[in-house]
Amino acid sequence: MSSSVNPTRSVGFFRDESGRLSCDGADLSALAEEYGTPLYLYSEAALIAAWTNFHTTIAEAVRHASHEAAEALVCYSLKANPHLALVSLLRSLGAGADLVSGGELTRALAAGVPPEKIVFAGVAKSQAELRQGVAAGILQFNVESESELADLNAIAEGAKHKVAVALRYTPDVGGGGTDKITTGRAGDKFGLSRETILQLVSQDLQHDFPHLDFAGLSVHIGSQVFDTASFRSAWQKLLRLFQEAHAAGCTTLRRADLGGGLGISYGTTPAPSLNDYAAEVASFTKDFTPLALPAVADAETPLVLFEPGRRIVAAAGGLLTRVLRVKDEAGRRFVLLDAAMNDLIRPALYGTEHRLEAVAPPVSHQKHTGKPTADLAGISVAGPICETSDVFLPERAPEQASAWSQLQEGELAVFLDTGAYGATMASAYNSRPPAAEVLVRADARHKCITPRRTVDSLMESETIPSDLL
Repeated sequence: MSSSVNPTRSVGFFRDESGRLSCDGADLSALAEEYGTPLYLYSEAALIAAWTNFHTTIAEAVRHASHEAAEALVCYSLKANPHLALVSLLRSLGAGADLVSGGELTRALAAGVPPEKIVFAGVAKSQAELRQGVAAGILQFNVESESELADLNAIAEGAKHKVAVALRYTPDVGGGGTDKITTGRAGDKFGLSRETILQLVSQDLQHDFPHLDFAGLSVHIGSQVFDTASFRSAWQKLLRLFQEAHAAGCTTLRRADLGGGLGISYGTTPAPSLNDYAAEVASFTKDFTPLALPAVADAETPLVLFEPGRRIVAAAGGLLTRVLRVKDEAGRRFVLLDAAMNDLIRPALYGTEHRLEAVAPPVSHQKHTGKPTADLAGISVAGPICETSDVFLPERAPEQASAWSQLQEGELAVFLDTGAYGATMASAYNSRPPAAEVLVRADARHKCITPRRTVDSLMESETIPSDLL
């Protein structure tokens, strides 16, 4: 159906010798028969490969640029995909955790992530979440308001130990793939301005927070960042802020949390180079290390932290779906799937697209029984939900839609690169139970890690008042 899946790819989703799409050699038709569709699939091998590539490249860049004085701590961002099985696998490989809620903290700890490798971010943490993080003994809180500092200081006083914080800086650098996932501009709800941070770290205001350890500064400019120059601009501003903060008397600052956001390819534009990103990391680390060293305790090395999510898990996942109906109407063809926006909301929410690949070999497609594609004004791929926005691939001219124009009713297809922001953003809209999830392991072994729910299970927590019966 398409040549965009590499037939020689050794891990993840690839076509076997017969031309059929598989996940690490597992038969997708058999998985659909056993678990039903829609179905999220994750390649364990692809997840390990993505983590190893990122961690090895970035850790080496930090060590080399700092002359072995600094270590990189890579904290996987749970918001991309918080499934316990995936977080536990990454933890076993050495990953820490970046999280933005008390629920994600509970998940990280349940998956075995050491508290000293956990960073708690988020623009508006509740007091209950702050207490939860302090009780767990996490590495640091990335703080985004003065009131959060005050609450955290009071909680730390009650816990009778200092709590490490990093102030999140807003560098006025936008880098996200869309406005909705760009977080580093002045006027965005995230972080603190240069002026506010310098006020907070002044010696006078530091005295207002005696139970806090001002350990570092953090920055995160958005998700799905393609231009590594955006990172360079933000990190150069961050470095200058470190220098100004030290000059203002806050000499305890020793950690730089550089955030995440490095983009991936969804099939149209090549992904930004990890080596180019690592070069920017090395440039920052070279200048940051001598600044941070004087603030480091005897048993601690200066840390440079990273919070990747999508770059680690996206390509490991695919959403297996079956064609329910193919309808030619008003000069257009609608390919209608059993997957819907409740399973994968990114296209409806952000206007983004995922590659769609038929499971069957391209040559196996029979001639479509509807109108010849040349007679159609356009072809689109959509779901069954009662919303016009439930569209995965918007209308294309027939010559631009050849990759899916010949899909037949009953055929299987896979949306690729859905490991990030897929199942974690799913809902039960239209009373549609979210898709089950399966982890595909070595030698095509597979394990259901989230069973498919039923409508009855969705209703279990609902009650009808007795006077309505």
